[in-house]
Order: sequence, then structure tokens, then C-alpha cells
Amino acid sequence: MPIVFFTLCLLFCAVPLEIPKNFHLKPGRDVTQTTADLVWDAVNTGPWRVQGFFRGYKIQYWKTLEGPHTMREHSIIYREPDNCWLRGRAKRRRDVTSGHLYKLWPFTNTTAQKFASERGKAASMPGAHLPSRGWLAANEA
Repeated sequence: MPIVFFTLCLLFCAVPLEIPKNFHLKPGRDVTQTTADLVWDAVNTGPWRVQGFFRGYKIQYWKTLEGPHTMREHSIIYREPDNCWLRGRAKRRRDVTSGHLYKLWPFTNTTAQKFASERGKAASMPGAHLPSRGWLAANEA
């Protein structure tokens, strides 16, 4: 069972006060053996709430029974700081609050939970139960 972690990508020193909420499967989209579409509520990206420079989100997932060494990541980058070498990279609209997970392991249940982090610091958040067809589910953190 892979675990999916949901991360805020930030650049400064403190743990963010704002977390993505209402993390669930996208309504009307089927979960396949290897893909899932997720949605969540947007976070308040003001520097006083995220305590840093908000870049976007990151989803990490791995097989629960085999551990984090099987981890895969999916980044959703909205913007980079002005002096960042990734400035030319294509960015998504800030109001988009969804992600497409791919490369899920076929016939493997997936557990999802989210956490916020900022350059090496993380704050755990409770997960939400995701309705599933046996492939993707979420546990409380």
C-alpha cells in the first residue's frame, strides 16, 4: 500500500501555518490501476501564513509494506523566486488545486495523507478518507 504525502513547497525557515484541506479524489474521475486525480482547497499563500515563499505543492507516495525506499514524487510548482535557476520552467495557474498521480503500482492499495513542509521542515496534518475503488485510500495521520 503506497502512502501519499502532500507537501507545501516553501523556501524560508519556519513551518507553515497554512495547510491544504479537503484532500480527496477528484469527483467524476475514475481511479485506474496506475493513476489517480486528487483535489484540495487552496492555501492562503500570504507570507504571514506560509512563513516563507510559496512555490507550490508536492505529493510523495510509496509502498507501505516496502517502506520509503520505494518513494516517488510529483511536484506542482506555481512559481519560483526571482533569483531561482528554474525561472524559465512552465508554471501552473495559482488557482489550480489538483494533481494527477501516475506510476501507481498496479493492484496495490494506496494510503494517502498530507503534510506541509518548508525547506526541510515539516508539519504533520491529519489526512482525510478518500473514497476508493481499492486502489487509493487515506488514513488519519
